[in-house]
Amino acid sequence: LVPAAGGQMFRLSLEAGRFMAPLESSSPGLNRVSVCAATGLVAAGGEDGFVEIWDMRAKRRASRIHALDARANPARGSAPEAGCEVTSLLLDSGAMTLVTGASDGHAVVHDIRSSRPRLTVDHRSDEPIGSVRLVRPQHPGASPLLMTADRTSIRFWDRASGALFTALEPGCGINDVVLAGEAAVA
Repeated sequence: LVPAAGGQMFRLSLEAGRFMAPLESSSPGLNRVSVCAATGLVAAGGEDGFVEIWDMRAKRRASRIHALDARANPARGSAPEAGCEVTSLLLDSGAMTLVTGASDGHAVVHDIRSSRPRLTVDHRSDEPIGSVRLVRPQHPGASPLLMTADRTSIRFWDRASGALFTALEPGCGINDVVLAGEAAVA
């Protein structure tokens, strides 16, 4: 799956060696795609802040939500900028969770069964969020974490409260983050 400008997501069949009919999005352009092999769901984040979820078994769009609209979360201190884009995306089947990173430095966590955000965090750097990951606790009783990264820092947040757990600020730019070990990634 390849997200593209013009609101299409191109599908390439490696078995047949050819392109298949693209999925048509209502967004003007798509930035990120996340695939959940366990459920057959595909999420695509757009330039307009919307995330569309397709059920590949039925070959149709199952949902479309404005993933960056945090007005439903009164605990949040600031609202996303107009024209905010989806810059990172994670669709996790184990927790039925959609995590969306935004071009204004915010990350939003949704339960995929609801259009209302469960958690919103702010990097306070105005840099686009480039990576989002869910981190499973390694010790009994430890809280699950949300990892977000922009160009300047990597931050770990408590998934339940949104409290900052820790932040790493290397002296160089960050492009992407991969957590080592399958046990670390939820």
